[in-house]
Amino acid sequence: MLQKYKLVITGLGNPIPAYENTWHNTGKEALIKFTKFLQSKNNCSQTTVQTKNEFTIMHFKHEYNDIKILIPNNIYMNTIGLYLCQHIPHDSILITLYDDIDIEINKIKVTTNPNKTHKGVLSIINNCKTRVKKFIWLKIGIKTEIYTNHYKHRLKDYVLTRIPNIYKNQLANNVYTKINYILTTFIKSPALAMHGY
Repeated sequence: MLQKYKLVITGLGNPIPAYENTWHNTGKEALIKFTKFLQSKNNCSQTTVQTKNEFTIMHFKHEYNDIKILIPNNIYMNTIGLYLCQHIPHDSILITLYDDIDIEINKIKVTTNPNKTHKGVLSIINNCKTRVKKFIWLKIGIKTEIYTNHYKHRLKDYVLTRIPNIYKNQLANNVYTKINYILTTFIKSPALAMHGY
């Protein structure tokens, strides 16, 4: 029997309509898609859901692990760690999904070494390090030809643009499916997943 873990999963994104469907909210959107994926599985049952100002908090009981999912609501990613730490049990494994401009679209990287120039990542590390046993970062590539050709020196402008339909389809049909597989592997065994990625 595989070891049980205290597993918490979150994704970075900003509130208000101006940030919806932008590259910078890819982590949050991927998390929402994964939550719907879990709800469709026979070996996983949703036990509780709480909607608070800061997060929608969902608990799932999987045949391998109990999972806590924290979907950001009315908080900005630059300050997410201040609120996230209040909902993380001690000695948890925390998996965070977020966008990464250094990775090509359709690619995903799983690592224990995040991009520390990302303010949302820094907020989580600085505020949650005393509660988290292990940080795992799932970096979602958002680098496209549009960025390379038109936004190379305007990163902030690029990440806040709406995702074109062609890339939305790639995310929906390719990237989110990969993420569902990776996160399911982590649920079964975080150590096994890290060895595989």
